[in-house]
Amino acid sequence: RRMQSDLRMRMIKIGLGLLVVTAAILGGDTVSNFNGDILIIATLLLFAFALSIVEISRIGYVTLVFAGVATIHIALQLVPFGYLSMADFGLKPEGMFLTGSFIETFRALISFIVVLFVFFTTLSLGYSHARGLLSFLYVALYCNLVIGLFQFSSGLPIGQGVFGYTLAGGFFINQNHFSTFLAMLVPFLIFSA
Repeated sequence: RRMQSDLRMRMIKIGLGLLVVTAAILGGDTVSNFNGDILIIATLLLFAFALSIVEISRIGYVTLVFAGVATIHIALQLVPFGYLSMADFGLKPEGMFLTGSFIETFRALISFIVVLFVFFTTLSLGYSHARGLLSFLYVALYCNLVIGLFQFSSGLPIGQGVFGYTLAGGFFINQNHFSTFLAMLVPFLIFSA
């Protein structure tokens, strides 16, 4: 039984790691596109597979409350509050939501829930398996650094036709996302050192 549990955690670790590398290469869900949808579906399938190892005691009730409040905050933006008062204020039908686009807000909600699922699954892994995810982060880092160095040294746009947008920094759509990705990895590099 313990070997089955360890094998399952190892499979979940590899699945999470491949999701991290794939998200770093496809740019995550930066642009509403097919790549982002595939990542969301893959994460939902992985979470369904990992549901048996997710333990609320390991996640913590404070974390769950924070995640619930944040999810409700985004979901409230999908409620058509302005429907009854549209005629009074001369609002257009798209003005009845708190956000400009119902679809994009819904995608933001799904993307946030997917991130929570990855976070909950990672917290439920054992220490050695969770630490094993660092190697996947480093693969994502090296892939982005190689492409970033090539871009900045050649000055040529890369990715037209492959990603649906021109790569501007690493595998990301702009240099800000690339620099944010690099800054996000600093604590992990310090932890490894």
